[in-house]
Amino acid sequence: MLRLTVTVILALFLSLLASAPASASSADDEIDAFAEDDKLTTEAGDRTQQQEQQNATQSENEPANTEPAIGAWRASVVPSTEDPGSFCVDRTFVFGVDPESGTAAEWAAQEAFYLRGDTIDEMGGAGFELCAGTPTDEMTADLVAPGFVRQVRLPAIEPRIDPGFAITGLPAYLVVENQDDFLYSTDIPGWGTLAADFRLERVEVDWGDGTDPQIYTDGRRGAPYDGPAGLQISHDYRNVDTDNQVEVTTTWSAEWSLAGASGTVAGMSTTTDLELPIREYRAVRVAP
Repeated sequence: MLRLTVTVILALFLSLLASAPASASSADDEIDAFAEDDKLTTEAGDRTQQQEQQNATQSENEPANTEPAIGAWRASVVPSTEDPGSFCVDRTFVFGVDPESGTAAEWAAQEAFYLRGDTIDEMGGAGFELCAGTPTDEMTADLVAPGFVRQVRLPAIEPRIDPGFAITGLPAYLVVENQDDFLYSTDIPGWGTLAADFRLERVEVDWGDGTDPQIYTDGRRGAPYDGPAGLQISHDYRNVDTDNQVEVTTTWSAEWSLAGASGTVAGMSTTTDLELPIREYRAVRVAP
């Protein structure tokens, strides 16, 4: 009986030894599979992070001012409102003209074609008159350039008031950043290169507490409390307001040149808001 028991135990022990390598091998396979999956996940994450960094770099390198669309006098023949049954040439200065639909010079040629009456079109007319109320100016650089200049994106205002809130009875000092003068140029098909020199003309600040806005036309963009007094833009608040907002508007002008002509475009503005909670602190005398 004892011999039989020993034989059974020995057989079980040998059976366990025989199955162990297979289990270990299976476990190793699972570990390798998990490691491979983790490696692939890590590589995918790295690629995503690299793409995000690349996109951010490309965004930072984009020019501050977008190219304006082609603009031109567009001539079209439309029914006359003054003389029913007849047609006239309507001039409209528009933006967003696809360059493939014609350059400024081509639209001018089309208009001249209609007005000269060198053709009889499908509407049976020739030598059309200008529509009533249509601008009579010929298309010149003085008309083309300002439209392009007004399409230039102005720098975004970055206002700052340290330390992020105001205290009643103490001056709050505004600093207006990212508002430096800049040069702009672009090629206009049929006209050549448009160059424009943009300058900051005015800073207007609405402090949000019901007082009259402050307007500065001396070129100042603000300075901290310890900066030059002649550059500072400051305001004293009287009442607490946790939801107060400061509105800053900057106004620009641009001197332009195009095809031998030059001029100035003024009154271009951009506005932004700054959250500025107003707090109140009181000194309390403590008995010794």
